[in-house]
Amino acid sequence: MATRLKKSTVDAVASLIQTSVTAKNKHKKVMAIFLDLSKAIDCVQHEILLSILEKYGIRGKMYNIIKSYLSNRYQYVEISQIINNVQVKARSTLRQAEENVPQGSVLGPLLFIIYIYGINHVVKNLGGHPIVYVDDTNIIIEADSCEELQETATAVLLGIKEYFNSLRLALNLSKSVYMIFNYKQEFILKIANVTLERVQETNFLGLKISENLKWKSHMLSLQKKLNKKPLHASPNFSISKP
Repeated sequence: MATRLKKSTVDAVASLIQTSVTAKNKHKKVMAIFLDLSKAIDCVQHEILLSILEKYGIRGKMYNIIKSYLSNRYQYVEISQIINNVQVKARSTLRQAEENVPQGSVLGPLLFIIYIYGINHVVKNLGGHPIVYVDDTNIIIEADSCEELQETATAVLLGIKEYFNSLRLALNLSKSVYMIFNYKQEFILKIANVTLERVQETNFLGLKISENLKWKSHMLSLQKKLNKKPLHASPNFSISKP
């Protein structure tokens, strides 16, 4: 969970790779599940968040300050356009924000992390290893056999789904994907009548993760981005394929 000082997305990705490599070195079957939450931060329930904060010992004046910070917030959407050299604005109806944490604020990400912090205990108790950075969630599962891997993965996903339901968050199974590192055989992971997509590579916190635990795909992707914006000092700058 990314809550410690001087920790970043790099630390989360490093944890994913290190955990997977360590398990592979022990000759384990290793799966990474990349979860997708539907409108995660926008669905934070204030009453549930406040009860969690109270459980963690936030009481008295500090509790009242945070409650006041979340309460009676209003929002609207405004767009503007220049027409005949005149700026024209249009604004939506003012609406009270009865849920979510203020995005773009300093406290927003921290409050969301606290809101879903219990996922660590849920996943660990069911035999998985959670890697969470705000609303980007990855679960590493290792096992001695494919049967055990499937059984543990199913139990973990069911546990996570139930936990998120208790927070009124929606786990989007149709957009959640998984990969099994260095394992080519057929494998099916299904939960709640939804078969999760198995992928060979996916993006996680800005990096392209591949099932072979190599960085060729990421380097090629980076090469394309850099070649679209050549350096001024070297217009023919390019990166050779790894």
